[in-house]
Parts: sequence; C-alpha cells; structure tokens
Amino acid sequence: GRERAAHSLLAPAIDTEREKMFHAGENARPAPDLPREHERNRQRLQQASAERDRVRERLETLTTERDGLAARLADTPFWSRGRRRDLATALDGAGRALESTTVRLAAAEDAVRAAVVVVDADTNQRDADAAEARATRWDRWSRRADRADRDPNIVDAAAPRHGQVSPHAPVLSPHRSRAAHRDSDALER
Repeated sequence: GRERAAHSLLAPAIDTEREKMFHAGENARPAPDLPREHERNRQRLQQASAERDRVRERLETLTTERDGLAARLADTPFWSRGRRRDLATALDGAGRALESTTVRLAAAEDAVRAAVVVVDADTNQRDADAAEARATRWDRWSRRADRADRDPNIVDAAAPRHGQVSPHAPVLSPHRSRAAHRDSDALER
C-alpha cells in the first residue's frame, strides 16, 4: 500500500520530467531536409530578388545618366545646335530606357511577390507537417506504456497517463480474477 501511495504522489513529478526529456529530445532533432520543389521555389525567389535588384541598379544608373545629360544640355550654349541635338537625342533615348526599365522593375517586383507567396505557402505546409509529425511522436511516446507486449500486471509509475485517468489518481495494478473465463469454458465443452 505504501509503495502505491508513493508512486501516486511521485507520478505527476515524474511525468513532468519525462515530458521535459521528450521536448528536449524534440528540440535536439535536426531539421528535415527541404523537399526538392520547396528548394526550387526558394531558388526562384532568390533569382527573382536578384533580378529585381539588378533592375533597380540599372534604373538608378539610367536616372543618373538622364540627369547628367539634362544638366549638360542645359549648360550647352544655344548656338551649338549640333551638340544640343545630339544631347537631346541621347536624353530622349535615356528617357525611353528609363520608362522600359521602370516597367521591368514593376514586373520584377510582381515576380518577387508571387515567389514570396509560394515560398510562404511551402513554409506553412512544412510547419504544419512538422507539427503533425511532432504530435504523432508525442502521442506514440505518451502511449508507450499501453503497448500490447507489456505485462498489464506490472505498474510503471513513471509512465505518463493519458485519457480519462486523472494524474492524481492512485496507481493501481489491474485485478486478476481467478475464476475460469467464459471462453475457456466454452472451448472445454
């Protein structure tokens, strides 16, 4: 009787320690490898981001060139018509290049946004799968005392309890009846 009472008093503390051990083991697990499709989606995001950055740099360069051409045109004397015409043509070409680069930048930003949505969906799916796997491992771990290969007459006070059993309920071994079982009586006839 005293041993069972001690087990029932210690069981919640032991369950807490075992749960801490489980969580420590889970936290020490290496992260699973990314699926190939998820890796490809991440690479697409990196490529789209790199392209957007290149287009931004090109836009800044073209803006600087256009501003420089406009300043040179403003500084060119009125009577230098040939030079003014060349600068105006160059300025017009820089303006068109700037417009097309602005369109390319908008398209690159759209591509980045689309890639971010796909990568976020992949990440959410991986997180959900990992949470489900962790819950499955937890369930399997917490039910290990219920395995069929264990002797039901041996009480493991350190095993976590679950289901309808209160954590404060006394740990009792199952009662074995010495009476003949009905099925065995039917087989004997």
